Amino acid sequence: MEIALLQTDIVWGDADANIRRVAALMDRHPGARLYVLPEMWATGFNTQPDAHTLEEGRRAQTWMEAEARRRGDVHTFLVDIPLYFESPVEFGADIVCVVAVTPESQISRMASRDGFDRTQAEAMLAAQMPTQE
Repeated sequence: MEIALLQTDIVWGDADANIRRVAALMDRHPGARLYVLPEMWATGFNTQPDAHTLEEGRRAQTWMEAEARRRGDVHTFLVDIPLYFESPVEFGADIVCVVAVTPESQISRMASRDGFDRTQAEAMLAAQMPTQE
């Protein structure tokens, strides 16, 4: 199976522009059967989703479903969504796979990636749904 990992510069809050960019990348990999898209690929990162963000997410999901049908033998899109279960968007996934790391690894990543100190990182983790749920 050919898998295409797609990365693009996100146009903040503009699902239509992002869909066009992803479609162009998909056209460059016509043999792929699985397309992997980054978290928030359709709208950009928004820690306070509003009605507009949710509508943009729904539009992207509708497009993904139609695009999979249009391409015929593409059966799956894989989207990296760390807060999948906490999102108010219904993704309609057939399969959900959770990949998790220890809280210590999460804290270490937030420190190196985001510059969080331990207290900030622990507060961020405390605000999220526990991995075990």
